[in-house]
Amino acid sequence: MAETGTRSLELYTYVEEVYARIPEHAFTMLNRQYRMVDEISAIISKYFYQGKLLNGKEHNSLPGSVIWADYLTESLWPVSDSSNTKRSPYNLDELEVIKDILRIEASMYNNTERKKQISIIAPYKGQKSKLIHMINRNPEVIELKRNINIKVDTVDSIQGRDSEVVIFSITRNHGTSFFFSNYKRLNVAFSRAKQKLWIVGQRSYTDRVYHWEGDEKVYMLREIADSCVNKFFSLKEHIEKPEVNGAE
Repeated sequence: MAETGTRSLELYTYVEEVYARIPEHAFTMLNRQYRMVDEISAIISKYFYQGKLLNGKEHNSLPGSVIWADYLTESLWPVSDSSNTKRSPYNLDELEVIKDILRIEASMYNNTERKKQISIIAPYKGQKSKLIHMINRNPEVIELKRNINIKVDTVDSIQGRDSEVVIFSITRNHGTSFFFSNYKRLNVAFSRAKQKLWIVGQRSYTDRVYHWEGDEKVYMLREIADSCVNKFFSLKEHIEKPEVNGAE
């Protein structure tokens, strides 16, 4: 549903219908979390739980537990497709940024008895496919896997699980922003990390993404990016180049 950009379809699922029938007095909030360090938890609490989410125990963060990975490219992702074939979005520039992040995480880990757990998640199956190809075929990433254990998921498929480090690939840098207006999916994407969360997205795009709360536009991604550590990544040349002409 997210890939087709259909905002209203999920409102008519059976789960939503049952949820709507339950009387308000039957709900209660599980308001104490035991997974995340406090820097990640603060973002989840502020943007998804009206500040009501509490930490169940001491999870003191090291500075920089939430990092926005920005980059600059003139390429448009997803690639404009002149054919009638619908392709799931992907972004090769963000693959290069993620490769650099994996290198950083591997260099900071010296435990020889166990590997650091890293999950890379994306909204789209197209990006998931490109990520899997990279971690299984790229010689440098294969070498890094001696120190880190990498798992790739879509946002929907990682629900109910977590990881020490999560890298969230926003993937898009133009076009529809329906997925990022869905606070439930963003909540899942940002709350899987236990120790560190990387958000990979071109800010010249994400700063313009908003959703409506009543009559007010809310620029959640821009606010989150402004509140966390920002790191800029320079891009290397990659083999496959996207088409930049034409509309999506």
